[in-house]
Amino acid sequence: MTIIHQSPSDLFERIQFTGQPVANADSVVISGQGRFTILTERLIRMEWSETGRFEDHGTYAFPTRYASKPDFTVQVEAGVLTIDTGALRLRYLRDSGRFAPENLSITFDLDDKSKTWRPGVADPLNLRGTRRTIDVCEGDAALEEGMLSRAGWALFDDSHSVVFNHEDGWVAPRPDYEIQDWYFFGYGHDYRAALADYTHFGGRIPLIPRYVLGAWWSRYWAYSDQDLKDLVIDFERRALPLDVLVVDMDWHTPYSWTGYTWNQELFPDPPAFLQWVHDRGLRATLNLHPAEGVQAFEEIYPRFAKAMGVDPESGDPIPFRITDKKFVRNYFELDGLAAGRNLRDERPRPTALDQPPSLPGFGPTWGAPDAL
Repeated sequence: MTIIHQSPSDLFERIQFTGQPVANADSVVISGQGRFTILTERLIRMEWSETGRFEDHGTYAFPTRYASKPDFTVQVEAGVLTIDTGALRLRYLRDSGRFAPENLSITFDLDDKSKTWRPGVADPLNLRGTRRTIDVCEGDAALEEGMLSRAGWALFDDSHSVVFNHEDGWVAPRPDYEIQDWYFFGYGHDYRAALADYTHFGGRIPLIPRYVLGAWWSRYWAYSDQDLKDLVIDFERRALPLDVLVVDMDWHTPYSWTGYTWNQELFPDPPAFLQWVHDRGLRATLNLHPAEGVQAFEEIYPRFAKAMGVDPESGDPIPFRITDKKFVRNYFELDGLAAGRNLRDERPRPTALDQPPSLPGFGPTWGAPDAL
């Protein structure tokens, strides 16, 4: 086996967002405090900025905005800007402030009938997208709206997401003035084309490992390693499928909701336990709640504190700051952190990264799956 020693920059190269976020200048129409970017004949970015300054940094959803210029016409008459792509006709009342039903509309054809969208119109026919968390959910959990809808249109609001710097691809906050940053998808029922076009801007979507689609088992309970072995054997005895074994937070010491040190009373030999799980053909994952940072009782604390420039003798907790590049580098590259990363041969994966956002629109899971 060849071991590759990675330099610190490799971590950030792996997790940074890359793309071509600056749109084709020939596809951009500016009208006062409004900017409209014709990404395709059926996809338009619509921005309003309080200051007239617009955002060219990439975001989670749109790391790329550059594309060949679509065919469209621009006309201004009686103070109304009209952009016509053939598939969509956008009208905006110039110098009229924030986008609103009174000053913005997009007309398109659906099933041989003309339809008009305006800001604020509900979309009960949306086919929905994903959901970031199922915390505090009991029963059904509503999904967020997606880019496909039986109504023939969908609106994505990117106004509150973080952006990524051109220089290093690292996260940055949105400006502190008012903006609207919307994307209008007017693909009718051509869902395949909508997804294909979006892949150009959002990036190719990697296939998830097959086991992720299998059966997961998790329970918040203070199991020991033997308890979990008995559970796995019981699944086998009953011929029940099982692919991923989630070890909840009692894998670590009980001094805090956050922990990075194995609980030796429940797991006296963690490598042997994880090897046993893997020998049964299962994947193991550890539940991690990083909200309280790295605290003085952790085995890793002296080394982590020193790496962060904190006196280990002080015992001061080191806050979880996923936007701090120094913190991120040490968090993912020091053995003993990132939920058992010290077990190099086992590589268990944390599942519950439960922490308030460090920046508005920015949660703790950014970068984590690729970094581990």
